[in-house]
Amino acid sequence: MAHAALTKSIRNRHGLMFSILMHGQKRLGLRPDNPAELTRLPSKDGELGRQVRFFQHDEWALLRSCLSCDVHLLVDIALATRMRWGELAALRREDLSFPDAETVRIHVVRAWSKRAPDEDSLVSHAAGENRTWKLGPPKSRRSRHVVVRGQDAVRLREAVALLTPNTYVFRTAEGNPWRYPDFHSDRWVPARNE
Repeated sequence: MAHAALTKSIRNRHGLMFSILMHGQKRLGLRPDNPAELTRLPSKDGELGRQVRFFQHDEWALLRSCLSCDVHLLVDIALATRMRWGELAALRREDLSFPDAETVRIHVVRAWSKRAPDEDSLVSHAAGENRTWKLGPPKSRRSRHVVVRGQDAVRLREAVALLTPNTYVFRTAEGNPWRYPDFHSDRWVPARNE
């Protein structure tokens, strides 16, 4: 089969799969998301672009074992939800709901982002903002819901049980919301070097 014909076949089959999964998501409520939305398809000229590679269970277990225990839940939820770092770090207790004992529904409504050097907007110290970081809408500009199930949901529920509604879910030992540069230097680099 010619390369262009193969590309067209892949795109056509993906379209069918996308529609089936969308029906299962929207009409039947079988899943909270459509995994076909994340698929990178070959372009019309056949180029596939950057491939996404997922952790195998043993790879994840090894990396996780090198990370400090205080961020295990954070990275497990990141892996389970595929949330962006700024969204995950901006989660507050009020953004979580618990439909049943093994499910957590996360309402993604805000994200951390860097301030422009010349930005002069007010800094909400009560919200944890500073001259470098501010809260705003998620990258997509729209809120969305993400569902966590199983043991990760149980652990998340236990971790936030005593938190007040406006408390950040993932915090440093000092009680501040995690910032990516701090996580990178204090947790990721030591784990990578281990």
